[in-house]
Amino acid sequence: MVSKMLNKVVMAASLWALSTTGAWALSITSGGLTATNANYGCPTGSPLCQSNADYTLSAPANATGSVELNLAGTIATVNMFVSSVTFAPTGAGSPITFTGVTYTGTVNVFSVGDVISSLGPGTSTVSGTVNGNPFSVSPQLAILNCAGGLCGVTFGKTGFTNVESHDWVHTFNVGVPEPASALLVLLGVAGLVVRMRRS
Repeated sequence: MVSKMLNKVVMAASLWALSTTGAWALSITSGGLTATNANYGCPTGSPLCQSNADYTLSAPANATGSVELNLAGTIATVNMFVSSVTFAPTGAGSPITFTGVTYTGTVNVFSVGDVISSLGPGTSTVSGTVNGNPFSVSPQLAILNCAGGLCGVTFGKTGFTNVESHDWVHTFNVGVPEPASALLVLLGVAGLVVRMRRS
């Protein structure tokens, strides 16, 4: 009798957690800012930033954080952190280093199974220090695609402006557990709790 009651409580708690925290919230397991051609800076106001890029990613920078999808599958929330990332000049000049950078934002998405993509740009805040100077900007956010345990997420160029006199694009390629696997883990933990209580 007690074990049946406990089983119901655990299942109710799991469903409540899913309904209040989202259909899934997945921790980043690998990756970060990795692609040179998708991470760059150009002089503020350049019309075609990638064509006029005078700074590119110097070396990959790992990210921590999570990507969360709400229960309806219509809003994604991104929380990421990079401790340090350096951009090297393509010509003359000194490197530009971002440190202690936090990336947060939300974007409307459409989702089919484990695949999610943006429905237009979302809003975000990116803050930290660059070459020792604090900054905070509000760039556009786009989820390029999340599928098969990989997510592509871009901050900028719109809104990621006038940081060290440059506009920036920061694109993350990160690994996350697949949502279906994460749900199975959650239900597995719930089952373990029930078994421990029975013994």
